[in-house]
Amino acid sequence: MDAYKANSYFEICEKLHTDWILNKINLGNSFGFDLNALPEPYLKFGSHRGDICFLTTNPGGVIDFQKKPSNFINDGEKYHELSDRLAHFYEKNLQGAPRTRIHRMNSLANSIIPNSNGFLQFEISPFHSPSFPHKEKFSNFLLNDETDFHNKYVNLLTEELKDKNCICIQSGLPDLKRLSTSWLQLISRILSVEINNWKAIYFKSKGGRPTTGAFYHKSKAVFKVILFNSGSNSIPNLDSMKELINHLKT
Repeated sequence: MDAYKANSYFEICEKLHTDWILNKINLGNSFGFDLNALPEPYLKFGSHRGDICFLTTNPGGVIDFQKKPSNFINDGEKYHELSDRLAHFYEKNLQGAPRTRIHRMNSLANSIIPNSNGFLQFEISPFHSPSFPHKEKFSNFLLNDETDFHNKYVNLLTEELKDKNCICIQSGLPDLKRLSTSWLQLISRILSVEINNWKAIYFKSKGGRPTTGAFYHKSKAVFKVILFNSGSNSIPNLDSMKELINHLKT
């Protein structure tokens, strides 16, 4: 991939989209991603004013229309235009857990900030895979200041999210000991929260062990949250999160 000279997150996303169309993507390490599938760094749902943003790991498995050649993409279309159409398409056409996740993101945003009327969803990596095959290797790579597209992308994403309310959705147990992993250290860096500043709150437990919960940090300006749901990258039932929602609202 050509050297990236973009100065903002949204600029690098536009260049990534152009390079994908022109078959110019050539990563030093693909980390198991499907580079033939349309990169989707962010999606804009509803009015997407940016009152609340969501951060997810990466686009999931590949749908046929995302593969080259794709009739879904209009000639000359910029990614910021495409992201609107993609979000609308997913909201209407996805089924099962992905559809539920979108609806719960919208409901959660409105529960914290009434009448948010939409949200932005950002990806830690813009490239597709049904799972993240080398997550710890990827995060170690970035934490060690390797110079690569991934590094440039994550640095600009970090700058973009710095002053935004942001909720990151992750699978697994809400155990503060997990903050020693490179993956959660990377997420903490992207959310601009020092490791020792996270507080934990638990929603549900099984056998005396919390299974759903969150790490959260709130300053005068913004809040950052990492939501955990054991077994899936999904948002817990909103009724179980009332205490967290009240913390974020006040």
